[in-house]
Amino acid sequence: DGGVDRVAHRERVTVVSPNENLGFAAGCNLGVRHARGATIVLLNCDAIVEPTALSELVWVARRDEVGIATASVRLAGAPDSLNSAGNAIHFTGFSWSGCFNELASAHAEERDAFAASGAAMAMRREVWDALGGFDEHYFAYYEDADLSVRCWQHGWTIRYVPHAVVLHRYEFSRHDSKL
Repeated sequence: DGGVDRVAHRERVTVVSPNENLGFAAGCNLGVRHARGATIVLLNCDAIVEPTALSELVWVARRDEVGIATASVRLAGAPDSLNSAGNAIHFTGFSWSGCFNELASAHAEERDAFAASGAAMAMRREVWDALGGFDEHYFAYYEDADLSVRCWQHGWTIRYVPHAVVLHRYEFSRHDSKL
């Protein structure tokens, strides 16, 4: 929609163009390699960020015990309903959007979540580096679940941050690469 062109000239913006579709995981890894901040924030390109959402995520992500802070990801077409309040992972490995289509008001308290949503998450750079970033074998889908499991294995928590509101133009679909 021209968003990249609108911000490319800003002083603290660096546009990284790989000239091919690397997929979500590799694209995020490439972006983080060029980032200079102490906190990494990852957002889907179809996300609409509420004004205080990033500061809320960063505030929680800076806590020593927190590995990843995950947003209150709302459905853009129904902003009172959740796309994710932290994702779930079944013991067989299948992952899904936690609390999907539930009212956000029913999930108004900060709490631990099992997995972060790749639509909107933040972490300290030291956490990202220790985890090794996203596994690029996941072209799209499941990279957030995999990163979350590794985060727990390193002794950090995943925190759901209800006041970090991000609207997501979510579209449920299934195809071979997702499975």
